[in-house]
Amino acid sequence: MESLSKIANMALNEITAGTFIKLPFEAINGLLIDFQYSWLKRLDISYDFNTLEMARSLCSFSNHAIFRATRCKCTDDIRDIFSGYIDKFSKDDDRVILRFDFDGVKIDAIWVPLAEYQQKMGRKSQEGTLTTK
Repeated sequence: MESLSKIANMALNEITAGTFIKLPFEAINGLLIDFQYSWLKRLDISYDFNTLEMARSLCSFSNHAIFRATRCKCTDDIRDIFSGYIDKFSKDDDRVILRFDFDGVKIDAIWVPLAEYQQKMGRKSQEGTLTTK
């Protein structure tokens, strides 16, 4: 199985025609959040997407650079492109991305297997702390 770091790197390279590494740090983080959003939406899991939306809004001042690099007009367009990329290359991959870290050079992905995520979330649900879709 391909590393999620490599998959994200390839997706960002494709959507920006190889220029993502030249983007401002916040723009790259915004794209990584959009990729994570697209990845998790297809898994149909309980996840607090509001947290991702809030994190993405912190990168909104870099939207001009993001939209120019991706040739998209809005984040929904970017997420749609990422969804297509994921469906094409990683359709059966059910790892749950918890977060991406980008240090200015490389992307690291923090993830758990879907079964482990569901098991942990099931325990939290019983405790009354499960977040909703």
